[in-house]
Amino acid sequence: MIHIPRVLGAISAGVRLTGVLLLLPIVVAFAYEPHDLAIGSFLVPSSITPFLASAALCGLLWIPLRIVTRRAMQEDLLEREAYLAVALGWLVCTALAGLPFLASGTLGPLESFFEAMSGLTGTGLTALHSIDGTAVSLLFWRALLQWIGGLAFIVLTAALLSRLTHGGLQFFRRETGQTGVRLRPHLAKTARELGKAYLGLTALFVALLFLVLRFRLGMEDGQAILESIVETFAAYGNGAFTLHANSAFHDNGSVQGSSAS
Repeated sequence: MIHIPRVLGAISAGVRLTGVLLLLPIVVAFAYEPHDLAIGSFLVPSSITPFLASAALCGLLWIPLRIVTRRAMQEDLLEREAYLAVALGWLVCTALAGLPFLASGTLGPLESFFEAMSGLTGTGLTALHSIDGTAVSLLFWRALLQWIGGLAFIVLTAALLSRLTHGGLQFFRRETGQTGVRLRPHLAKTARELGKAYLGLTALFVALLFLVLRFRLGMEDGQAILESIVETFAAYGNGAFTLHANSAFHDNGSVQGSSAS
């Protein structure tokens, strides 16, 4: 029998991660977009409001889920619960990831969900009508989604499998021949190692691409950093979401909206 609190507990972890990730484009907005919104005596980029609102909504959703599922989080998932958690969690996190597109007025509800799903699955399809006219922070978020999607397929699946109880683990015991070994710790360790490898290779590719853009093509430091990160996300996540409509074939002009106060 499916125990709903255990499923909700697994989903809440994805909601919390989505909320944290939604804060990253704010850093990009401060660095590369005009500070055109006055808050007291400070000027901030107006494009940060959709991300702040989306992150706040994730927090408001996660807090009650965490309270309700506090005890269930310590329990192992059954096979059916794991499948249900992955399916529902993917849909919930995709809907939350699409909120910045909706809150910024860039896309409608269905298009926002489509854009987020396309990014997380590395499909490469887009609902944006004008990529070069879209805020840099929003394009960075779109690129980040495809990178997170690639990481999720590799790492989160292994991490979720590590919570399966005996029924689910019997399959892995038969396949690996490890009948006397607890496989859950091994699967969790595998997830961590895969995550480290993914992060390490990404950092390496970003550094190499930065050197090419900065010293071979003569880009400014700030632009080269942003371009190298987004292009690496696009290539490594296999989604091809970059900052420009013509991807790597754009000219070396300034990034759209890159002037910061």
